[in-house]
Amino acid sequence: MEDVPSNCQHLNLLNGYWKGARGSATLTSAQSGLRGLGGACISKCKYGLQSWTMADVFISHRRADAKEAEKLATAIKQAGHTVWLDDWNIDIGDSIVGRMHEGLETSGYVVLCYSSTGIMAPWITREWMSALARQMSGANVKILPVVLTGGGPPAILADIQYADLTSDWNTGLRLLLKAIR
Repeated sequence: MEDVPSNCQHLNLLNGYWKGARGSATLTSAQSGLRGLGGACISKCKYGLQSWTMADVFISHRRADAKEAEKLATAIKQAGHTVWLDDWNIDIGDSIVGRMHEGLETSGYVVLCYSSTGIMAPWITREWMSALARQMSGANVKILPVVLTGGGPPAILADIQYADLTSDWNTGLRLLLKAIR
């Protein structure tokens, strides 16, 4: 590969991400590391370098709270983040499990929406438990709980600070967005 000038946007993106997340490293290790974090190639420059991006936020919610979850997803998206929401990312004919796996694997944040109907239903439980297992194994993922329509945390997540959107939507949203970096 020919020498890459320092003003190449792909080199700057890779080096900036790598230094922020992992400390100094070579360009090759930066590209390899980003691939390993589940990135998806979005462009390639004339020097052969690729820009990698991760979906920022996966919204984990109960079907009963779909309307509120979409309102939250829209607000997070309007703040400039990439959002994975089942209604936005699973199309007719898609594998539901496959698409959910892709969304969870490529997200740096899982927003766990506490519901007045609980969070121990099969789908939402699999989502937050898989995120917790990955987090405990050292993966670059963080669970961000929010009280969306009521309810509270399971015992294993009781020590994690949450944003309360039921008592004050704007303050809760501001705190959540502050946690998403």
